[in-house]
Amino acid sequence: MPNDTPEWISEEKTRAKDLTAKGRTSVNPTAAVKPQRSLKGLRFRVDYQRRFDLLIAKEKHLSGKNGPDLIEEALDLLFEKYEV
Repeated sequence: MPNDTPEWISEEKTRAKDLTAKGRTSVNPTAAVKPQRSLKGLRFRVDYQRRFDLLIAKEKHLSGKNGPDLIEEALDLLFEKYEV
C-alpha cells in the first residue's frame, strides 16, 4: 500500500519529535498571550545596541523571546527596583 502522506508532513513530524527530544516544543511560548504594544522610540548607546542585538539572537533560539519581550522584561525589573 503506497504512502499518501505528503513529504512536508513527514518532515514536520520528524522536526516535532526532534524538538520534543530536546525538551522543547514547536509552539512559541511567547505567542500564547500577546499584549497590545505601541511604538516607543528608545535611544541606546552603540555598545549597548550591539550587545542587545546579540542577546536577542541568542534568546530567540533558546527561549523564543524577541526584542520587545526582552525590553518588557527589563522594564519589569526596573519597575520593581524603583517601586513604580
